[in-house]
Amino acid sequence: MKNKKGISLIVLVITIIVLAIIAATVIVTITNSGIINKATDTVQNYDLAQVRSLASLAWSEALMDETITTDAEYDAYVKQQLTNAGVNVSDYDISASINGIEVNKKSDIVWEANVTAATPNVIFTKADGVTPGDPENLEDGDIVLYGDYEYRYMMDQSMGDGEWSEMPFGYFSDPLGWGVALREESKTKTSVGSICNSLFGESVVSLSGAFVDANIVKAPAIPESVVFMRDTFANCAKLETSPEVPSIVEDMSYTYCGCVSLKSAPVLPENLRYMDRNIL
Repeated sequence: MKNKKGISLIVLVITIIVLAIIAATVIVTITNSGIINKATDTVQNYDLAQVRSLASLAWSEALMDETITTDAEYDAYVKQQLTNAGVNVSDYDISASINGIEVNKKSDIVWEANVTAATPNVIFTKADGVTPGDPENLEDGDIVLYGDYEYRYMMDQSMGDGEWSEMPFGYFSDPLGWGVALREESKTKTSVGSICNSLFGESVVSLSGAFVDANIVKAPAIPESVVFMRDTFANCAKLETSPEVPSIVEDMSYTYCGCVSLKSAPVLPENLRYMDRNIL
């Protein structure tokens, strides 16, 4: 009876040792096969809300760091912290500055080059900003909010106040088409979305005042139908790259005034008639 107990104890010890060896082998196998790494990647596959929370936390940390003083440093710090947390920052449009942080997923919405009545995510109103617009009956002052931009329909030479009245008068015919300007909430972004080519069958013809005081580093492509570019990039101090200018552009007065970071200038169109005060 005593021998049986002794044998049982030896068997138990041997079993424990064998199980330990098997467990160690499994752990090594799993590690080498990348299963643990894949599990970690799955955990770090954040959704947009989580990325925004992480970005806000990183931005708050930057606020408390006295060595971080410029918009570029805020932007770099936030992106580095997100990268450290396992976020693939190339999947997101991230814009951080002293004034705030904005994060959007690049693949969330694909903006259409030509807006129609069937295009989603479009806010279309009359000039009062309240009454719904009529795609079949465009009127002077109609407003479209789409992506990073506000578009206004211009039927004659009286285009309202502010940046919409900065264009030269007297040498174009009616109707004009659409003018475009960056929405106020998008001015802090370092990169912005594409500009539409047309809305409800009418072309975009004016970028006058479109990006004044914006934070952009690289400007989006300019529609080939654009004729007027007065003050387009005025005071865009961080702008480094300018897009190709359409061949039919006639007015580029003050277009690059204040663009102190511009690394190269585009080829000027042959039809250009006005180019006053383009001082970098």
